[in-house]
Amino acid sequence: MGLIPEIKKQVGMQEIREFPTLVNKSRIYDEDSRAEKAHYRNTGTMKDKRKTPQPGNQSSQASRPKSNGRVFALSGAGASEKDNLIQGTCLISDTPLFVLFDCGATHSFVSFDCIRRLGLPVSRLRYDLIVNTPTSDFVKTSSVCLDISIHVCGRDFQVDLVCLPLRLVDVILGMDWLSANRVRVDFFSKTIEFTES
Repeated sequence: MGLIPEIKKQVGMQEIREFPTLVNKSRIYDEDSRAEKAHYRNTGTMKDKRKTPQPGNQSSQASRPKSNGRVFALSGAGASEKDNLIQGTCLISDTPLFVLFDCGATHSFVSFDCIRRLGLPVSRLRYDLIVNTPTSDFVKTSSVCLDISIHVCGRDFQVDLVCLPLRLVDVILGMDWLSANRVRVDFFSKTIEFTES
């Protein structure tokens, strides 16, 4: 019997050695995958499984400019074990949220669930952002929450957050935010600090 290939691929790279942990992580991944598929089915957007994004059938979509992005995690599961991710807490609208500081992400992102919970205003990008994900899939988005006030490590910032179907994580702060705010990342101690200009 064994795990289905898609689940095996996702949980296999976490090198889980304990059977109960493997079963729990596999169950979480399976539930999240089903929720993600339902999201795409309900919103009418597609997650393109091919290696290259394909233009839409509508002429207005084909003429929209495109830009590329990258994110190293679409899920908070196992984030503490990954060397290139640091987890923490941030506040938006005085609500504590789970945040990943992702040096491999080109942009900063927010989950659709977080947008709904907080009632964040959503705008449309002037282009389609094609985001390369950890599984080499592409997610196309054109939604963004602009100029969002965020509180991180005792400081207040404004940030544009691109909308993505994230799981078990509310916000990902990527290189756009990290570099603009002169953040130093210490992967050994899993901490961040702000350098003064």
